[in-house]
Amino acid sequence: MRRVAECGAAGLGVPRCSVWLYDAPRTQLRCLDLFDARSVTHATSGSLEVATFPAYIRALDDGSPLAADDVLVDPRTCELKHYFEGQGISSMLDAPIRVAGRTVGVVCHESFAPRRWHDADLAFASAMAAHVAQALDATANA
Repeated sequence: MRRVAECGAAGLGVPRCSVWLYDAPRTQLRCLDLFDARSVTHATSGSLEVATFPAYIRALDDGSPLAADDVLVDPRTCELKHYFEGQGISSMLDAPIRVAGRTVGVVCHESFAPRRWHDADLAFASAMAAHVAQALDATANA
């Protein structure tokens, strides 16, 4: 997951990229790796309670990339306002990780500067999430 986060940050030119997975009861999203390209460091930044962010979780479950040019006003992400303001995040592109038709997590790409996401960005983020899904599926079937 460390390499995925590094590639995600480099591929989209964002300062932060992270990989999150749901816990077994699907009550929390847990950070497996958060890569900060500015300091070239990796961390696990804890977890998010799923029940606290229903619009965001519904958007992920849709299966499409979630591109929020302005995270504070986008109705799918504004529930996370406290997190975004605390981290200084302006824009975000999240790609759901799907295994066997279910969303099991998300690859998050975060920008501190306002950013408009383009189709090529969405395709790249989706490819990163698909790569994680394949790795998870292969691990589960090993």
